[in-house]
Amino acid sequence: MKIPYTSRAPFQVLLFWVVQQGNTIQAQSFQVSNTSDNSAPKYEPRWKAGPKDRGTLGLVFSCVITLFLCVWTTVHVNIEPPDAVNPTLARFIPIKALKKNDTLLKFLAKRSVRKLGWGSFTLLVPEGVMAIATYERKTAYLLRDAVNAIINKREGVEQWDLSLAYYAIMGGFVIHKADYDKAIKQFNKTGGGEKEAGSIPHGDLERPGGTETAVKPRESLNLDSKENDTIVRTNIGDAEKQMNAIDGTEDPPKNNPLTLTPYGVLQLAKWQWETHTPTNTSAPDVVGEKTNLFPITSGQVDDKSNANSLAKGLIAWQALWMIVQVIGRQAEHPRLPVTLLELHTCLHTFCAFAMYITWWDKPVDIEVPTEIRLTTSQINFLRKGASLSDDQTNPFRAPPNDKNEESPTDIASAFLTSRSGIGKLMYHRLCGHRNLRKEYFSIIGDAYIRLWKVRRAVWKEGLLISLVGLIFGGVHLVAWHASFPTYVERILWQIAAAVTATAWSGFVLSLWLSVFVEERREDSRLFSRACGVFLGVGIFPVMLVRVYLLVESFASLRRLPYGSYELNIWSNVWPHAG
Repeated sequence: MKIPYTSRAPFQVLLFWVVQQGNTIQAQSFQVSNTSDNSAPKYEPRWKAGPKDRGTLGLVFSCVITLFLCVWTTVHVNIEPPDAVNPTLARFIPIKALKKNDTLLKFLAKRSVRKLGWGSFTLLVPEGVMAIATYERKTAYLLRDAVNAIINKREGVEQWDLSLAYYAIMGGFVIHKADYDKAIKQFNKTGGGEKEAGSIPHGDLERPGGTETAVKPRESLNLDSKENDTIVRTNIGDAEKQMNAIDGTEDPPKNNPLTLTPYGVLQLAKWQWETHTPTNTSAPDVVGEKTNLFPITSGQVDDKSNANSLAKGLIAWQALWMIVQVIGRQAEHPRLPVTLLELHTCLHTFCAFAMYITWWDKPVDIEVPTEIRLTTSQINFLRKGASLSDDQTNPFRAPPNDKNEESPTDIASAFLTSRSGIGKLMYHRLCGHRNLRKEYFSIIGDAYIRLWKVRRAVWKEGLLISLVGLIFGGVHLVAWHASFPTYVERILWQIAAAVTATAWSGFVLSLWLSVFVEERREDSRLFSRACGVFLGVGIFPVMLVRVYLLVESFASLRRLPYGSYELNIWSNVWPHAG
């Protein structure tokens, strides 16, 4: 139940009262002076009140609220199916019994909880979330173009835009559970027999949710080969269990694979609009006789989105204020030093701005997906899946001559998935449906090889991610000679900044080395796998140093250089929160 807006007023009054009281606290005499009587003090007091200067609370509050706004508003979480559970976060629960608690797993699947988790991850690895954002944008472009090619300017059919394509890839279309349960029962009765195996006889399709009605026959939609159909039909039960269990719990969660993947949405578009031109022009259009598989338009998607231009503008204004005031203080250095917290916040603001632009067309904070009514034959066809080599919506689609092995799980999950969480689709398309904890180094190595093979298709996205990563890491080196509370903290910051600055450079360099080796050796898989293993090991120290940079940004407030609390002209004339 949502809290009425009027009930939030007392909380807002209390919050501003606390801020005001904090600013009126008298400064304590913790000031550390130089030994010379004629020199200015070296450091600020441990606590300084406002409002003549910005004060300790004002400094912290402005940075924290900027971080919160940037992280919270830029993370565009996807849509979960109805009554979904979230086993991904359950792996971090130390108590074994709680990992099987449906109430807890459903709570973890709530949009606000998932958004908080991804926001925390963004504070540590903004490049990782940026990679997901670029992948989703590339997928949205591919899906939009593929669907519009099928529509092909049909009269009365609206072309898809990026907003509707984003809605499709973020889990916006789910199969009606009653239709899915009915298809499962019929599939179990027939045992996956000939009627349900590999093709859909369109002359025998039934109307969703009820009586059978004959429609005009169209071409049968077959799987790539009978061999693939036999493998998938034999292993479909185990495949769906693996799809649910891949998130890490010992017992598979109870999510059904109801959500359509982009490849599944593309298949629905073929059923909806890909028809033969009638020889008799007076005959009714086949499209008009079929059930509408997409009962939502771009305008309705925009209406469901919980973001508007005013909210985006206010957030951008606050982020721009932080960047401008840091630049202004740096221009007047050393009289107005830039604190480590401000520097770290400014860099996160830059990353958030890049993610915000990348996700600009993606709908925000939609909780209820659109249910699709399908026939039993259509659902069972989607459950069996197809080869991913024909997936036009996959940015990581292997080159034509590449011999990538596809497991029955990968084939069966081509059209349907149990959840559409952020990054899940990218992980499955890059690594397959494999357990990351059990096959960590093998999965990382194979993902590295696949990424290297498709580097020409995603070079623009890779360049953007690398640029963001290099700027985020490299600018931390600006504080190499900054003032730190202790000498040990200075050394640790220098090490952490150096590791952060060179992490993405090393990754990009390894890709180019793989190209260099591949041109001179036929079998470069060993070198690429070694680079992937090195990448897998290097993730952990990078995460560790990112944690230190964040913690030290706040810990350094206990001993700031003199002048840190003085205001510059930008802070006086620029309206902002804090």
